[in-house]
Amino acid sequence: MSRFKPCPFCKRTEGFQVKTVWKTYKFVACKCKAAGPVMRTEEEAIEAWNTRPLGVKARAVIRDMLAAYRQLVRDWLTAKTGLIWELSGSIEADCKRAEMDADRMVHAFDGRLHEIGMEADE
Repeated sequence: MSRFKPCPFCKRTEGFQVKTVWKTYKFVACKCKAAGPVMRTEEEAIEAWNTRPLGVKARAVIRDMLAAYRQLVRDWLTAKTGLIWELSGSIEADCKRAEMDADRMVHAFDGRLHEIGMEADE
């Protein structure tokens, strides 16, 4: 079995190289010119290449949900007070904190999927 997962761009399953930059750091390169993140060791570079973060789809859903929540709060405040509200202060801070918490949750979920041998967006 190959040490490398297929390239997420061209879907190749072989022909990968671990290359060195700045005489110390390593990254995995595919023949299609796709490259993984630069890491300190070959093992870290291969692990990073094989990691498929939940990323784009999940983050877009979370952003949409937070935008809907913000709009819901604005609408509620407007209905209750008759004023048009721009969120500021603690509500906006809470929304930003929720975004950061969501990013942490997505990262933890990605890590758990990796631990059990599954990957997101496959």
